Amino acid sequence: MRSPRQGRERIPARPGNEPETRPNTNSTMITKTNVKMTQETTTNHSPESCLNQSPESPQEQNPNPGSSETLSWRPLTPSDIPAWAALGAADPSLLHSATERDLRDFLANPEVDPATETLALYREDHLLAGATVSIMGDVDQDDDLDIYIGYACPDLTYLPELLSRCEQLAIGLAERSETRYSGLSVQVARDDDASETNAALGELGYRLTRKYEVMRREAAQLPAVHIDGVTFRAPTLADEEPLRLAHAEAFRDHYGRYDYDAASWHSFLTGWRMRLDCSVVAHSEETGAVVGYALANDYGTELYIEYLGSLRAVRGRGVGGQLVDRVITNAARAGYATVGLDVDTHSSTGAGRLYTAHGFEGYCAEVTLEKRLR
Repeated sequence: MRSPRQGRERIPARPGNEPETRPNTNSTMITKTNVKMTQETTTNHSPESCLNQSPESPQEQNPNPGSSETLSWRPLTPSDIPAWAALGAADPSLLHSATERDLRDFLANPEVDPATETLALYREDHLLAGATVSIMGDVDQDDDLDIYIGYACPDLTYLPELLSRCEQLAIGLAERSETRYSGLSVQVARDDDASETNAALGELGYRLTRKYEVMRREAAQLPAVHIDGVTFRAPTLADEEPLRLAHAEAFRDHYGRYDYDAASWHSFLTGWRMRLDCSVVAHSEETGAVVGYALANDYGTELYIEYLGSLRAVRGRGVGGQLVDRVITNAARAGYATVGLDVDTHSSTGAGRLYTAHGFEGYCAEVTLEKRLR
């Protein structure tokens, strides 16, 4: 997984309403029944039906170029959440859309400043577009600071102005950051099949940098295999810091890594979707140190492997494969129908081959597009 996602995660993060089959990108996604916890639903996903209560923040009036309509720009607020979730479900270029609960948790995160990291576009009481702007951790391998723009904008008419404003928010966020960097880039993620949107992004200076294959397989009880010197068990919050350090080491050379600090990692592990009981951590029997982990989240009938990593010291010994198989087994025992994940098609560790060998099949893809601002 390449996102940020829980703590200062990208919004939307994982699919809250993913279909059982590949969706037509001209239609909205079908809501799945959540077998583990109650999930909010919206009855009408049309952008024109996304009504909001009275604004809670000052509005900036801006006439739409070439039109007499008046648009209002302001930060997102809790009262926007129903309309925001419906807007994401209505955007055909989004492979992953967030539920109302995901969005509430995001706005309630003390590390998020909605006034400087979110943006809403309204026409009267109709939400037309919404966006969040978040730093993706420390600098990357090229000493660039990457800032992620998560947005929903079904009507491409408003996309140029939306992204222009988000890019200005990103510059402000970078200037206030204590991180030292050489360059500044912004990233967005879209459905690989959203050709019209991706072409529009290209015209705005965004270039495709990465592709992630989304894969799944049926949950099943698989035999556990013993690996000399390694023990496997379910992680607990007592493993929080060792897991964070192991994750930083395992993903050190990965493209688009998200560097969690202690607070954001805690938010990730304690998020409402996290299933520590279905996750797996591998320990060295000799030192007790974490040498591998698979952390999984609840998405209705699917258990989703958000992160899977193994340290270099144990690579090539089958630890990664055992982490995968044990999550698959845990998913079956917990009543999930499928297990899902996504993988960088240019993974430096060849992770795609591992997942294919363990029964996963790709069914769609997400692309990351990037624009250099400085």
